[in-house]
Amino acid sequence: MIQTGEPRRVNSDVDSTEIDRAADRQTGYRTKTILCVPLVSPEGTLLGAFEVLNKHHGVFTSDDQHGLVELASYAAVALENTQQVPTW
Repeated sequence: MIQTGEPRRVNSDVDSTEIDRAADRQTGYRTKTILCVPLVSPEGTLLGAFEVLNKHHGVFTSDDQHGLVELASYAAVALENTQQVPTW
């Protein structure tokens, strides 16, 4: 996702090979579903990604994705603004 800059929804039942189980093994956590969207600055710079895990009921939907994309756009602006604050 970071490489493509595209949002991605993963359901462990369908896309289980796309979930890296290394973190699960280290933490004991069980990742079932993932929703990942890019953090993109207003100028189009890819800053990183927002990722949420394990929806309480069911799998992540396109509505969930649209909401996280919107939240990510606000977060990207906030991140960019913190880079413009002078350090004394």
